[in-house]
Amino acid sequence: MNWSFTNLLVASALPSAHEASCCELGNAGAVGATAGRPLDGAWWPMDTTGFPRRWNCGEWSADLGWLHILSDAGIWGAYMAIPFVLGFFIFKRRTPLPLVSWLFVAFIACCGLGHLLEALIFWYPMYRLAGVWKMVTALVSWATVFALVPVVPKVLRWPTLGEVNTRLREEVHRREVAERELMAANAQMSALNRELELRDHALNEHSIVVSTDSRGTITYVNDKFCEISGYGREELIGQNHRIINSGLHSKAFFRDLYATIGRGRVWRGQIRNQKKSGEHYWVDTTIVPFFGCEGTIERYVAIRTDITERMRAEEALRVSEERLTLAVEGSQDGVWDWNLARDMVYYAPKWCELLGVDPETIGSRPEAWYSRVSVSALPRFRALIEEVRSGRRSTLDTKLEMTRSDGATRVMLCRGAVRFDDTGRATRLCGSISDITELHEAQEQLVRMARHDPLTGLANREVLSERLEQEIRRARRDSHRFALLFFDFDRFKVINDSLGHGVGDALLISIGERLREQTRDTDTVARFGGDEFVVLLTDIESDEGALATCDRLLAELSRPHLIDGNEVVSTASIGVVCSDPSYRAASEIIRDADAAMYAAKLNGKAQYRMFDAQLHSDAVERLQMEQEMRRADPEHEFRILYQPIVSLNTGVIEGFEALLRWEHPKLGVISPDKFIGIAEETGQIVPIGRWVMMTSCRQLREWQDRLGPGRRLKMNVNLSRRQLIDADLIDVIGEVLEETGIDPSSLRLEITETAVMSDMSRVIPVMDRIRGLGVKLAIDDFGTGYSSLSCLHQFPINVLKIDRSFIRNIEERWDFTAVMHAIVTLAHHLRLEVVAEGVETEGQVAQLQGMECTLGQGYLFSRPVDSREAWRLLGESGLSRSAA
Repeated sequence: MNWSFTNLLVASALPSAHEASCCELGNAGAVGATAGRPLDGAWWPMDTTGFPRRWNCGEWSADLGWLHILSDAGIWGAYMAIPFVLGFFIFKRRTPLPLVSWLFVAFIACCGLGHLLEALIFWYPMYRLAGVWKMVTALVSWATVFALVPVVPKVLRWPTLGEVNTRLREEVHRREVAERELMAANAQMSALNRELELRDHALNEHSIVVSTDSRGTITYVNDKFCEISGYGREELIGQNHRIINSGLHSKAFFRDLYATIGRGRVWRGQIRNQKKSGEHYWVDTTIVPFFGCEGTIERYVAIRTDITERMRAEEALRVSEERLTLAVEGSQDGVWDWNLARDMVYYAPKWCELLGVDPETIGSRPEAWYSRVSVSALPRFRALIEEVRSGRRSTLDTKLEMTRSDGATRVMLCRGAVRFDDTGRATRLCGSISDITELHEAQEQLVRMARHDPLTGLANREVLSERLEQEIRRARRDSHRFALLFFDFDRFKVINDSLGHGVGDALLISIGERLREQTRDTDTVARFGGDEFVVLLTDIESDEGALATCDRLLAELSRPHLIDGNEVVSTASIGVVCSDPSYRAASEIIRDADAAMYAAKLNGKAQYRMFDAQLHSDAVERLQMEQEMRRADPEHEFRILYQPIVSLNTGVIEGFEALLRWEHPKLGVISPDKFIGIAEETGQIVPIGRWVMMTSCRQLREWQDRLGPGRRLKMNVNLSRRQLIDADLIDVIGEVLEETGIDPSSLRLEITETAVMSDMSRVIPVMDRIRGLGVKLAIDDFGTGYSSLSCLHQFPINVLKIDRSFIRNIEERWDFTAVMHAIVTLAHHLRLEVVAEGVETEGQVAQLQGMECTLGQGYLFSRPVDSREAWRLLGESGLSRSAA
C-alpha cells in the first residue's frame, strides 16, 4: 500500500467536522507522492508501504497507521451503535434500563479518556493536527458524559412498558368512562334541550314573548303576540310598544314602569293593550332586563299572559258583588246566612228590622230565630232545618208566622238554598225572609173569592162541583141520600132593565141571604151564575123531604124584598134531582136539575119540578140528537127550503127566506124547534150556519143569472146569537160574497130581537161591521123580545120583520091593530122596510095595506118550498093569493 492510499484511509477515518484537515493531509500526501517532498513544504521520505517516515517528530510505521484507522472506526462505530443498542434494550427490555444506561455512560467516558490519552501519548508527539483532533473528540465525549449524568436519573424515572401499557389501559378506561359520561351528558343535554324546546313551545303557546333593545325598540316577537294583537311580525319589529298602547293607563304608570326596569329590576303588573282592530285586551306582564359584559342593560324581555277573560270575570264579579251589596242593603228582604257546621247564623240588619230586633244584641245563635216562630209553625220549621242538615233537602221555601218584638204577628216567606262540601255534607244555608203579611191576606182573599161568589159571598160553581162529587162518592159507598135544587128567578131581567143593575144586585144578595137562612149548615148554597142558584141538600131521609124544602123555600122567596124603598117580588122556578146510583159525575146531576127547572118554568113558573122518567127520556133524546148532529153531513142530511117574501101591492116575489130543515136517515124529519136550540148550545150552529149562508147565496146567484138584470131578487138568511159572537163571522160573510159574486145589498141577515137585546154592547158593534160590508140587516120576530119602540133607533138595521102574533090578531083586536100601526109608522120614520110575518088571510093583507106595510110573508102566499118549486113561483109574474 502506498502513501497516498494510506493517507486517504486516515482522512476518511477522521470526523466529518474536520474535513479540511483530512483534505489538507490528503493533499499533502498527494503532492508528496508526486513531488517527493513532505507536507510542510519539504518532501518526506516514503517507506515501502508508502507512509511517510516522520511528521514533525517520531517515526511512522504501517502498524500505527492501521491502528489509527481501526481505533477511529471502532470508536465511531460504537458511537453509531449507541442509539440502536439503547433502543433495543429499551423496547426488548432484556437488560434493566438503569444498568444499560450507566454502561453507556461509562463507555462514552472510557472512549473519551482513551482518545485523550491517545492524543497526548501517541498522536500529538507525532502528528500535532491529529492530536488536536483527538483531544477535541475526547472533550466532546466528556461533555456528553457530563450532559448525560443529570439526564439519566430523569430517564430512569420513565415508566416501564408494562407501566406504560397499564397507564395506557387506565387512560383508555378513563377515556371510555369520560366518553360514556360525555354521551350521558350529551343525552342529558339533548333531553334538556328537548325540555327547553317543549317549555319554549308551551311558553309560546301560552304567553306573549317580546324582546326589545335598551331603547325599547321591538327586536323579537313570538307568534302568540301576533295572534293576540292582530299585527303581523313585520309590522311589530322595529316599532315601539306605543303601537299597542290603549291609552287607559296614565303617564305616571309608565314612568314608574320605565324607572323600575331602568334600575335593572324586574317589573310585574297588569296592562291593558289595544289590538290592531281597536279592541282592548288585558295582559299580566313581567319585564326582565338583561345586562351585557360591561354591566349595562342591553335588552329587555317581556313575558305576557292574556288575562282578558279573567279581568272580565273579575269585573263581572266586582259588579256582581257591588250589585249584591246594594241589593242586600236596598232590599226589603231580610238576608241571613246559617253556618250549619258551627250552628251560627248571620242576621242582616234588614232581618232585624223586619222583626223589630236590635242588631247589636241579637247575637248569632239560631235560638234568636226559633224564639220568634209561632208555636204552631215551630215544629215544622225545625223539621225542615233537620232535613237540610241531613241532606234530604237542598232548598227551603216556606211560610212562617213570626212574632215581632212589639207583639205583632207577621207572615214571613222564608227561602234559602243549601251549599254542600265535597263529601256531600250540608255546610251552609243562605236565604232571606220577606214580610208577606198583606200578600198572604190578599191571597187568602183571592182564594176565598175564587171559591165564592163576589156579590153574594155564596159558594161558586167550582165549590158546588167539588162538594157534589163528594156526595156522589158517599152515595155510591154507603147509600147516602142527597138532593140538588136548581133555582131560576122569574122576571129578573125585567127588574134589572126597569130598576137598574144596582137593584138587581141587591135582589140577588137578598135571595142568597134567605136561602142561607132556610137551609142547614151542612147544606151548600151556591150561586151558579146570573140569577141561577143551587142548593145541595145533604143527609136527606127521603125525596119527600127535598120537596118539603122546596115548598118552604118557594114560600120564603115569594115574599117581597124591600130594596131602596121599593118592594121587589121575584118568584123562582126550581128543578129537583135526588141522588141515584146511576149518576157518575156532578155535571150529569146539574144537567138534569137544569132540565127539570126549565120544565117547571114552562109549566107556569113559581113552582118546582122533579126530574122524572119523561124528563130523562127527553134528556136522552136531546143527548142523542146532539150526538147525531155532530156526526151529520150537511150536504146529505140538511136541506134548505125557501119561503117567498112578496110585495103586498103587486104580488111580485121580492125575495126568499132560507129555512133549514134536517132530514135524518133514521130519526126522520126533525123540527127546527128541536135541533136549532141544541145546535146553539153545542156550537154546531156556527158551521151549519156557514153552510146555509153559502148554499142559499149560491142559489140566489143562480136565480139572478137566470132572471137577468131586470129582476133584483133578495135572500134572507137567519143568524143566531152564537154566530153573532163568533170571531170569524165577518170573514165568513166576506168569503161568501167573494165566492158567489152576489151584490152585498141582495143579502139580508135576520137577527132575532132577543139575540140583540141579550148583549147589546157586544152584538151591535158586530152589526155595524156587517153593514160596513154592504149587507142588509133585519130584526126578526120583533115584538116578542124585551125591547120597546123607544130603543128601536139604536139598532143598525134596514128591515123590521113584525112577529106573526101581531098579524094573527089585527083583524079581531083593535089594541093589536094600534100597536101594529105604531110599529109600521115608526119604521117608516126610521126609513126601515117592514115585513109582516105569518100572513094567512086576505083581511090581514087589507089591514096591512091600510097601514102602508108593503111586504108580507106567510102561508097565504106560499109555504116553504124547495129550489125547484121556488123557481116555478119566480116564473110567474105574480102570485094568486089563493095559491096557499
